[in-house]
Amino acid sequence: MFGSGPGQSHLIGLFFDPLSRELGLTRTSLAAAYGVATLMAAFLLPKLGSFIDKVGPVRMLWILTLALGSACVLFSFASNWIYVAIGFGLLRFLGQGSLMLNCNNMVSQWFVRKRGFALGVMSLGFPISMAIHPPLCQWLIETIGWRETWIWLGISTWIILLPPILLFAYNKPEQVGLAPDGVIATDDSLSSTTITGMTRTAALRTPAFYIITGSLFTLSMLVTALHVENKGILMEHGLSAQNAASMFTVTG
Repeated sequence: MFGSGPGQSHLIGLFFDPLSRELGLTRTSLAAAYGVATLMAAFLLPKLGSFIDKVGPVRMLWILTLALGSACVLFSFASNWIYVAIGFGLLRFLGQGSLMLNCNNMVSQWFVRKRGFALGVMSLGFPISMAIHPPLCQWLIETIGWRETWIWLGISTWIILLPPILLFAYNKPEQVGLAPDGVIATDDSLSSTTITGMTRTAALRTPAFYIITGSLFTLSMLVTALHVENKGILMEHGLSAQNAASMFTVTG
């Protein structure tokens, strides 16, 4: 979750002002590009979920980490609105969407009875990213420039994520002689992890699915808008760029 930072709104929003100054783009045009990119990335995620089921979460972690780091480096070459919009789309799809989805998938494979707790611990990576990424990246923007900052974000993504994937990532606990929740694999433990519940088709027919989905969609769009525009709003009220970015450390 922490590694998804380059694709999150609390980080990308820091670059609106330097993009606007250097490329001559208005904040409105940048926000429009970001909104469209976010929606397109969201609607592609169901397809990605099916692909993860086919290839396995570990292989997808390799693909997504390499792709996200590359997207960061490529974004440093942005020169016009179209390039920026495509870059936003890649960052949102790979970081905020795909990487988070894949991590949820992997944790769910490893935990059943303790799944809620495990997902909660995993989710701590997001507020930690909010606390660290914005002030650090704002300092880098002011020190070495926004293009160079994106290059370092790409390199750091590879450095932070690739070694743990290589050393610790497995698709399922059975690959290392365990059952879900860290139990030593036995015939009884494996039989007790039989998946029960509704099929996807049955779930899609229930009103509850659409109520929950609609609520999460509305909340996510609101939080996305607030996070991506947070720095600009606070600067209009007199805060410096660094102090505005540092506010995420408090709210994260």
